Amino acid sequence: VIAIGRATAARLATLGVNAWSPASGSRSEDLLADPRLGDVRAATVTLIAGEGGRSLLADTLRERGAIVNTVAVYRRVAETPDAAQLASALEGAELVLFTSAEAMSAYHAAMQASDRPIDGVGAPRWLVISPRLVDHAKSLGYADAPVVLAAASMQEALTAAADAFARTGQPRPVLSFAAS
Repeated sequence: VIAIGRATAARLATLGVNAWSPASGSRSEDLLADPRLGDVRAATVTLIAGEGGRSLLADTLRERGAIVNTVAVYRRVAETPDAAQLASALEGAELVLFTSAEAMSAYHAAMQASDRPIDGVGAPRWLVISPRLVDHAKSLGYADAPVVLAAASMQEALTAAADAFARTGQPRPVLSFAAS
């Protein structure tokens, strides 16, 4: 069993499942860089995924010779936030975290329909989890360079990003992590 990241591997361990995860990172690219997935010729791989997610992992494993079956166990559905609710949530926000291109696109659409600035003066900086999302931000016309997280786990990455943001003289964002 392969887990996308260390937190997932740890959760699986509590369920009695022995899983490995990449040495660093928690993205498809990090899994694919692991030497254990280098030679997968004739291996059968079942990916448990979300409907409509990225196909990079499946496509690359197939290119490497694996037989790949994908099972969608959840669906991503974009919500349209209430304008007043969004304005309230953004009041005083200095950072907005994006973990997917879908979330970024939904936020962008909601902001375009509001009277709040998307970037520049008065708008929160965008915090993203990968260089791919930096490119997506640029494709949406976001002019400010997002802060990119690049740590071994989401919790470590968020903590490191909050610390880095504070080192620029800004107040350190308050982070809260639920037990997984």
